[in-house]
Amino acid sequence: YARVTGVQTCALPIYMIILFDGELNEVLGNVVIEQLLDVYTKNQAIMEANDRLKYKSDYLPLYCDEVEFRINSEGGDLFKFLEIWDIIERMKDEQGVIFKGRVSSHAYSAGFYLLCACDYRTVSRFASVMCRSEERRVGKECRS
Repeated sequence: YARVTGVQTCALPIYMIILFDGELNEVLGNVVIEQLLDVYTKNQAIMEANDRLKYKSDYLPLYCDEVEFRINSEGGDLFKFLEIWDIIERMKDEQGVIFKGRVSSHAYSAGFYLLCACDYRTVSRFASVMCRSEERRVGKECRS
């Protein structure tokens, strides 16, 4: 399951931690997407308000400018991951949000790709990560 454990509001940078535990399925994917879209829309509203201000010194800080994923996942639905990745890339490009990935146990398949999508990555000493690659056989030779 995914859950937001806290949003710091008293000091900058403002950040959010999302626990990405378990297999990425429809339920987990929708929860993560909902949390990311919530941050995206709140940041967007602040950016639009800032565009109307005359002086940069009057600008409001973003609702959230840093998101950390705590990843312990066996992998899962790569199509759902692509939806998450699309939102992450949009938030990076349009809002400058920084994404951090932290693995304490394991990150396989979709969990590994989520870690790779982050700007900063931390893997604990005894954690394991795994990416699957497809092999295609053409004639007698094998290509990866």
